[in-house]
Amino acid sequence: MPIVTLTTDFGTKDYYAGMLKGTMLSLCGNLTIVDISHNIQPFNITEAAFVLKNAFSSFPEGTVHVVSVNDQDDRAVRYIAAEYLKHFFIGFDNGLFSMIFEKEPDAVVEIVHGQNGSVASFPWKNIFARAACALAQDKKISAIGKPAREILTKTGLTPVVQESLIRGSVIYVDSFHNLVVNVNKDLFGKIRKERNYTISFRREKITGISDSYHDVPEGEMLCLFNSAGYMEIAINSGKAGNLLGLNIGDTVQIDFE
Repeated sequence: MPIVTLTTDFGTKDYYAGMLKGTMLSLCGNLTIVDISHNIQPFNITEAAFVLKNAFSSFPEGTVHVVSVNDQDDRAVRYIAAEYLKHFFIGFDNGLFSMIFEKEPDAVVEIVHGQNGSVASFPWKNIFARAACALAQDKKISAIGKPAREILTKTGLTPVVQESLIRGSVIYVDSFHNLVVNVNKDLFGKIRKERNYTISFRREKITGISDSYHDVPEGEMLCLFNSAGYMEIAINSGKAGNLLGLNIGDTVQIDFE
């Protein structure tokens, strides 16, 4: 059965996610719909990009990934679809996809539609549903839109890199209140070059990378690279997000000696 995933900031209290799912199933009843997350912080495209970037490759090739985050019904924002690494992505051209794709996508189209805000309170409902069903059924991206030369680019997952430092930021706080930083293991190793280093934030400093959360006593702070390969600041059996006073967007700097 064709697979469609959903990543949204709708939450789970309201009817929005159900409305989108119902519309898709009404158009294409043989879909398997998988929720990646509906708990993205409202309007936070950086968080949505991080979550989907680390989830999509676990799905089979040909999966269609629908993203609806920061829906402002702005007539200037395009609806787009992209093909990347044999997966399909549908969403707003708001910079989110540029943070997921590590190279140029194989194809990008601006979705052709006749909806506008005066026709429906939630125009994306039908636009996304129709595009997802079309891709799930025949996998021809050219059938749902006209070629788009480029997509909006943003750098929310990209740290500042210099010869002797990496200046990153907190981009995600998981359900255990661990703090994810936009520095991956490969970049860290490339810049470090076997040098000593200090990881600094607020008034705190860490001088080593742990292999697991239990490398330090309970209640102690640590830094490691998580299963997605990103730097993570945590407290063994504690809530780093609450106790360290760090929030999304706050700076974490690594100085190399």
